[in-house]
Amino acid sequence: MISHLFSVMHGYLDDMSVNYDQASQAEKDWIKRQYDCIASLGDSIHTQWQDLNHKLLYMKQMLESNSAQNETSEVLQPEQNQTPPSDLLYQLDRGQGYFKLKMFHEAIQQLEPYVKEHGHFIPAKLMLAISYFQSKKLDEAYEQFKQITKLSDDKQITSFSYNAMGCVEAHKQNLDQACDFFKTAHHLNPDMEEPLINIGVCMNNEGDTTDIQPKMNP
Repeated sequence: MISHLFSVMHGYLDDMSVNYDQASQAEKDWIKRQYDCIASLGDSIHTQWQDLNHKLLYMKQMLESNSAQNETSEVLQPEQNQTPPSDLLYQLDRGQGYFKLKMFHEAIQQLEPYVKEHGHFIPAKLMLAISYFQSKKLDEAYEQFKQITKLSDDKQITSFSYNAMGCVEAHKQNLDQACDFFKTAHHLNPDMEEPLINIGVCMNNEGDTTDIQPKMNP
């Protein structure tokens, strides 16, 4: 059914693009209304898919956690006043929205509860760590980035995190430690130019080290 729906929308859009230039003004107005209708439907599908994807993610984590518990024969007792899964997913979604809007204080409020329960979910930890940094909570940012370097097998993410840790140390004027982190970041990802630029700022006094900022994403 979904494949048929997308096939129909593709067909409509193909016809619109082919006929638009030769269409009369009335026909162009009709095509515009059809386009708006399809675009609105696409937005709705995207939103609903995001909601479904969040639930799939939580279910996956639940299944993986249950599998690990069976292997070790551990029985976990439910915590009192634990935030319901649906609320956690809602907070993750809101936290991501605030993060994209660069409303970092609000993002922290939403992301902290999720990361507390799902500390191994790296995308949420990255958003939280960057939000901490942008809110001048350097110690909290450093701790999150440090945990990410231990959790992630992705060299790009690990390099990004080491570079961010270097930014934290640069802001604290610990320039030798900052340069060590920048060198590690460059070693892990030689294509990443930012660590080399940051080393130059630290070693050659080419700028204010408090201006050194990690990027918004790896």
